[in-house]
Amino acid sequence: MGKWFEPVRAVMFLATTGIESDVNQLQEEILKVYQEFKKLCDDHGLRYYAIYGTAIGAARHQGFIPWDDDMDLFMPYSDCLALMEILHSSDQEYSISMRDRSLDEDNRANIFKVYSKNSIFIENSACFPKNFYGVFVDLFPLIGTPETHNEREVFFTEILRLKRDIYWNERFVVGEKSAEIQQLLGLFSAYDYNASSKVASPQLCLRERVFDREEFDDPIEMCFEDTTIWVPRNYDDRLTQVYGDYMTLPPESQRSGHHATNALINFDTPYLTYTQEIESSPIKGYVDYMNGEIITLKKEVFDKDRRAKALERPTMSQWLRFLLQAIRRKLPRLKRS
Repeated sequence: MGKWFEPVRAVMFLATTGIESDVNQLQEEILKVYQEFKKLCDDHGLRYYAIYGTAIGAARHQGFIPWDDDMDLFMPYSDCLALMEILHSSDQEYSISMRDRSLDEDNRANIFKVYSKNSIFIENSACFPKNFYGVFVDLFPLIGTPETHNEREVFFTEILRLKRDIYWNERFVVGEKSAEIQQLLGLFSAYDYNASSKVASPQLCLRERVFDREEFDDPIEMCFEDTTIWVPRNYDDRLTQVYGDYMTLPPESQRSGHHATNALINFDTPYLTYTQEIESSPIKGYVDYMNGEIITLKKEVFDKDRRAKALERPTMSQWLRFLLQAIRRKLPRLKRS
């Protein structure tokens, strides 16, 4: 099974087998993705803004936080769609591509990923080879919202209802796109971002993360490694609100990334190579089997959760531990050949 060793590791869900990666090399590869993304945005007048750890890195380190293993940006939803159209419809060949993760069956995040075509970075989608991608930058869409507080409450409640229904119902039906997904995406475009005084990201906790659109109208260009990045003009207030004294380094025990620890990373092999190898390999049946087992287990978890609505819901970390333990119990043993 030597030829299929890395795809098999991917199929084993990566929960216990993560591959050590050089964070400096990973940051270099992320920066390459960002630089091509930045050029496209500059050429086409698209807007984006560094947020959270990426904004801290720009302010405190003029680049990546030394141990950070990702890059997070805000981007107006309409600009996300425009960028995806450019990348998918242009005759020009780019080294990056883009995906709306709202439509991926292994995912419940309303984000876009801009990723390298020439590498692979698999976190938790090992049983969904068609959803593999390369080293990436995350785009958190910003959407327009109603003008009044009460209208926003109704708007946010509907978004959260649809997200809940999609996560419980749609994500476990392979190959289907439910009406709820289309309704959700429709809400993201319901209010013109440019005409809204308040904007929000559907991926974040909506009510606690409402922004004045004017915060993004006059951004500041800051140094980031050997290039530059835009940050909201009131970044200091926002970062202080979330992190406190963000300019002081955290304790060493908190200096770690959160993507690469249990990821399969290869900087030299295109992600499509893995997808194609798995699709044509003897382990394709095993991938399909594990896909079915994961779907069944998720249904069991959330069916129980539904029946226990009156009880306190488990935290996401507790849910993930429960799911991974259940998967390990059901994993059949693979024999090397």
